[in-house]
This record gives sequence, C-alpha cells and structure tokens, in this order.
Amino acid sequence: MGYELNERFQSAVTAVRKVHVYNGSIAEKISAYSQLVQCVCDFSRIVKKYGELIIAEIPLPLDKKTIKPLPFYGGALLKGKYAQFKFSLLK
Repeated sequence: MGYELNERFQSAVTAVRKVHVYNGSIAEKISAYSQLVQCVCDFSRIVKKYGELIIAEIPLPLDKKTIKPLPFYGGALLKGKYAQFKFSLLK
C-alpha cells in the first residue's frame, strides 16, 4: 500500500508541476490538484488507522503487538523512513 501511495503521490506532484510550467487549462489544474488531494486523504486515513492500532495495543506484551516497535540504538535518533512515536500516559 505504501509503495503504491508513493507512486500516486509522485505522479500527482508531477501533474501539478506540469500544469504550472505549461500553463495548463483550468480543467487540467483541477484534475492535477484533485489527484494530490486524494493522495493526502488516503495517507491521512492510513496514518489514522496505524495510530489507532498502535495506541490500542500499548498495554499488550511485545509478542502480541501487530506492529513491533523499532529498537532504539544507544540514544541515536532513527533516520530514514521510520517514524518514532512517543506516548504520554496518564496514571
């Protein structure tokens, strides 16, 4: 899903750039921006689902979690494609 969404996003960004560089018609601009908006909506929906799952599984032991946390190496921040979640739990 992530790869396909990235491909759609890259295609939408390219379409938006083209309509500005080549002074596209209103219909072409609407189409290009509609593609971009749809990618943003899809991404937001996916992130919300992952977030809900991660939060719902906080009390579970590690072996029962659907998405395992990434290891934290010696205080170094994770770089690259990974997001790090921090939770503030009220007790």
